Amino acid sequence: MPWEYVGDCGEGQMPGEREWVVTELELAIRYLEHVCGQPPAGCELGIMWHEHELGEYPSIGLLYEYEHGYYDPPWDYISKCEVALQAFDEAVNWSAIHPDRVREQIADLFGPPVMDREARKRWVRRLWNLLGRRIPVRPRRTLKSYKWRARPGERVRRGPRRAE
Repeated sequence: MPWEYVGDCGEGQMPGEREWVVTELELAIRYLEHVCGQPPAGCELGIMWHEHELGEYPSIGLLYEYEHGYYDPPWDYISKCEVALQAFDEAVNWSAIHPDRVREQIADLFGPPVMDREARKRWVRRLWNLLGRRIPVRPRRTLKSYKWRARPGERVRRGPRRAE
């Protein structure tokens, strides 16, 4: 089953960001299927790997079946996908959604994973302010709320234990 090249998108670099590059292409494939519809019968959009002297790199391709030894790829569908892929790639700000950048923003927002009580309160207060909500006030626990209570059907012993 041969492949026909459709295009590529994103700004990830191989081999260091292999997972991110594949994710960018998978997002683009879902977009192409949404905009251009499902591929014709016997065809499938997927990630096509190319070998190069510096390593391998992926792109989006259309896998199609031969029928009785010869089958012309669906050029109209491939052309639609090329136009849609170009529009998608130009519309997405890949550097703004790069995982490393977003992880830094999350770390800035939520702080380091281990915080003392006061720092945690500050971060929670900041998060609630960003969400535009007031921090809910939790009622203070009283000594009464810590008392042991018998479950239904259990016998409650009162007083000191006696040796039996």
